[in-house]
Amino acid sequence: EYMGTSVFMQSTAGAAQLSPFEAERLVQKLRTFSVDDVGSSEWMGQRNDLERLNLQAHQCVAAGSDEYVVEALRTFEKLELIVHELLVIETWKLHVFPLLPEVAADESTVKPYLILFFEAILCNLLELVLFHASAATALGEDALVELSEYCVRRITPLVADDWSAIHPKPGDAAAAAALKAGGAELLRTQRLQIDFDVGFAALTLLRFLSEHIAQLPLGLSTQLMREHDVPMMLVSLMTRAPYTFVDSRGVHKYVDSRWSIVAPEDRMRLCKHEVAIWLTLYSLLMEPETRQKYAITTYNQAELGRLTPLLTESVLAQIPPLSGLLRFLHELALSQPPQPTAVATLSISAVVGMRTAIAEGRDWRALAAAYHARKESPAERASYMTHLASVYDADTLEEILEPPRCEVCGATAAKRCTRCKLSWYCGRECQVAGWAKHKTLCDTVREAEAVLETQKSQ
Repeated sequence: EYMGTSVFMQSTAGAAQLSPFEAERLVQKLRTFSVDDVGSSEWMGQRNDLERLNLQAHQCVAAGSDEYVVEALRTFEKLELIVHELLVIETWKLHVFPLLPEVAADESTVKPYLILFFEAILCNLLELVLFHASAATALGEDALVELSEYCVRRITPLVADDWSAIHPKPGDAAAAAALKAGGAELLRTQRLQIDFDVGFAALTLLRFLSEHIAQLPLGLSTQLMREHDVPMMLVSLMTRAPYTFVDSRGVHKYVDSRWSIVAPEDRMRLCKHEVAIWLTLYSLLMEPETRQKYAITTYNQAELGRLTPLLTESVLAQIPPLSGLLRFLHELALSQPPQPTAVATLSISAVVGMRTAIAEGRDWRALAAAYHARKESPAERASYMTHLASVYDADTLEEILEPPRCEVCGATAAKRCTRCKLSWYCGRECQVAGWAKHKTLCDTVREAEAVLETQKSQ
């Protein structure tokens, strides 16, 4: 069963259904861009095409039909291109975005938000791709290792950073924050939210890579187990648990890109992120191919031992295969780690080059200046706003998603935003609390609808 994060599904679902022939046409014309091109009209056009392909891929999964988007990406050998474009937008966000002048309070944040959100779209598409072992094996070793490196980079902040800024606040505090947010501050909040979602999408990607590890090149397992010690990272993620917090209102968990207050009777139920962590640990530690590459030391023996009390009867009932992991941890606790030796061993590791080539020789300040100086024409703006109007369609949204839930607390929702008619809320308090996050989408949809009305009247 596909158990991805359902990341950004609420944001990318819409009306633009593609036939298999249309999907193939869009896939065939995909090409690689450099970091210099980010934000150009050509780049924005391909960004929009990939958003439509991602949407259609999700609709295929939801309908249980042939996944012709994934098949087209594999048939026309575009999978490595998706990884390349993911690294391009990651590099742009890291090196160029921080150098851009701050957006004024009255200036539109739509285009920079769409650029930042593109990383989420690509991760979401790769989740569907890597669910299939045949698609994972179609990626070359270099692309697989680059992708594993990317996953480690994006998961690490989930462990190391403070994410309390994106926790939903009570009504009064949320209202004050929503009124204050605008321009640069709003964009910073949106980037933080996107980075949080992307981190969990990377966790899902890592889970699928680990599940297919026996069929993938040897260099990947070496990368995960020896160079990055992914089991230790996952132990820290499990104990840090950034996907949950407690306040006076109760226990909150982050599921399907929203925070929800968990009912007392459901607090022992694992969320998708916890399941992904456990299944990744199981694949890496129980698969002979990867376990033999993992050097047990006194330190990681103790750290892995922290998992034992977490494998409760409730957890084992929800994921029965973890009983094998529990036995392994018991045996590990009774064993004596081998003494370090100076004996040389053969290590097979791929050389990471794609990301290096993307960033090599770039003048980041010049790129930031060029992006800021690039002025979009009215026709270009109308083009991607028209695209957004077709993507964010409320009627199709309701057809392919579950019954509406409040965007803030996750409760059953009866009220919908009257401006964009996309987001649902249980009441006024949650609508005010969610405004800062919702504002860009709402404004974008309204602007896109205005562009369509203007075109119709001409």
